[in-house]
Amino acid sequence: MLPHQLLRFKVTNKGKNIAPLLCDFSNPNFNLYVHLADKMISELNQSLLVNEKKGELIKKISLLESVYDDYKLVRGLYTLLERRCTFDDINIFSKFNNTGDLCKVNNQSADHAQVFNKKYLSPSEIRKMLYELSSERGYSLTSIDRTEIFNVVAAKTGIPPDIVSLLMWSDLEENLVLERFEPITAENLIAWYNLSLIQTLMFNCIKIEFSLTGGTNWKYALRAVKRLGLMYALEYRSHPAVKGEDENVFRSMQDGDGSMKSEFKDSIICSIDGPLSLFKLTDRYGAAIAKLVPIIISLPSWSLKAWIVRKTFASNKKIYEFEMSESSSCKLAEPSMSSIESTYAQNSGNDYFDSNLERNFASRFIQSIHDWKMTREPDPLILPNGKAMIPDFLFEKYERRVYLEIVGFWTKEYLFRKVQKLETIINSANANQRNKIDLLIAIDEGVYASAKASSIERDAWHSLISTISDKRVILYNNQNIPLKPVLVYLKTIDEENTKNLIESGFEDILDKILDSLDNNYEEVISITDLANKWNVQLEFLLKVLQSQAENRNRIDNYALVDKYLISDFKLEKLKSLLKSIDNLNEANDVLKFNGIPESCILDVISKLGFEIVWYGIDSSRASIKRNV
Repeated sequence: MLPHQLLRFKVTNKGKNIAPLLCDFSNPNFNLYVHLADKMISELNQSLLVNEKKGELIKKISLLESVYDDYKLVRGLYTLLERRCTFDDINIFSKFNNTGDLCKVNNQSADHAQVFNKKYLSPSEIRKMLYELSSERGYSLTSIDRTEIFNVVAAKTGIPPDIVSLLMWSDLEENLVLERFEPITAENLIAWYNLSLIQTLMFNCIKIEFSLTGGTNWKYALRAVKRLGLMYALEYRSHPAVKGEDENVFRSMQDGDGSMKSEFKDSIICSIDGPLSLFKLTDRYGAAIAKLVPIIISLPSWSLKAWIVRKTFASNKKIYEFEMSESSSCKLAEPSMSSIESTYAQNSGNDYFDSNLERNFASRFIQSIHDWKMTREPDPLILPNGKAMIPDFLFEKYERRVYLEIVGFWTKEYLFRKVQKLETIINSANANQRNKIDLLIAIDEGVYASAKASSIERDAWHSLISTISDKRVILYNNQNIPLKPVLVYLKTIDEENTKNLIESGFEDILDKILDSLDNNYEEVISITDLANKWNVQLEFLLKVLQSQAENRNRIDNYALVDKYLISDFKLEKLKSLLKSIDNLNEANDVLKFNGIPESCILDVISKLGFEIVWYGIDSSRASIKRNV
């Protein structure tokens, strides 16, 4: 992003549209822009070779302003190039220390040189010595007194008088020298400049809209939007391909394989409130908008529209429209996909979550339940009325999807829109039982029960709550979402699924499973695989098999061990292999080599009639012995 005073733009369409003056290929002066960029890069490379002072470099750049007759363009390019430069004060000290020439030049005593060698004297320290000595002498202004003062300081420091004079102001910005310059091509500098102009323009927007194609691309963009803390809303705009379909059907952005459905291409719009729509933190929020722009343009088939506020010549504020798309003829600097992904994992590396509130909840959920799959920020839910929402979490199990939306606090307007959107989603879902969604809502009590809430806000909350059952509403405080209501709700679904299985003739399925065991030649069978194959709940299948196994934990020619069925032939073979082994670790290795899953190895050892004898917590010292 460039300083606002360097923004080059034009107003078109009778004062309706605004556009930055980009260096695009269609411009007849494009080659001139490239020549200017190449010239400035060459000047910096030459300055680097001779360690030229910054003040001299700026004079050369100022000459280019008159030659190319566009000071904003020249200064804008130089601003970007300067960010690739490292300036430092004149490092004459290290030069003399390394060569030993200081004593020769100054012809001072060895003691003075030793004092200098032991201590680095900064320009400010030299100035202090000069000013103190000058003050003692009455602020002498004559050249003779001035020379004498420099000679005295030189004698004290062991530095030549002319070097003292040089170092005195070496830390001023214009006296800093160019120490390092990161190379860049003229074409890439132009692309960087174009992007910076757009970012600068976005800093004064009140609203921005963008569109993409591809489900994966949307996930990248929307995650970036949320990570940057931007207030956004999604909108689905009808596409001819979906006309005539059931208007009450919920549709997801992606198919099961993750690909984008054809009817959703170029149909989802993300609207973001601009920094000028806020009442505070406009600089930080504007910077976040600017960071989003390069991510958008790095993705395929993008289009961008923004409403920009600028002052007119009459000092009045006016709103202009800005539009741009992938088909633009200008070149823009793009980050790589790897750098985009890195923006999601910055800071502690756990920035996958928007807040510690969500991170804490996810961690506790994973530790408490393992058979429900949890997804952070699932595919957006798209409503036929043109609205969309991305819930914070999705829980999935045997083709059931349960969403969790966390409602915190930003601004009253944002909260009000959120409540209205949730109510619309719930009402639309309830209107069509065939496509009804499960939506849990976690609400911050400080927002829901706020004494500062207006009557309109309270009515909106009550209207929302009245449309859903109590078990779907979860109130939280102290930045801690209670886990129990979520687990209880998911448990009711488990029980409902079990009941449906029984009513739908699960006994027939069980008979088929048992029949398949008679014709199965596998020695180790995973019950989890059986449950997935027959689309049966794992816990329910385990309970049924355990009841079938009776007290001996046997089913036909198989023994039930943990979550596996192991054939009698396999167990007899393993028993003979363990007869000559007395170390637990050796027994583990033998069982693993023979295809026994690690999770049930100890159970198999016990099943084979061996006892494990522990000598402390070190398993390498444990032994096994045959029960008498």
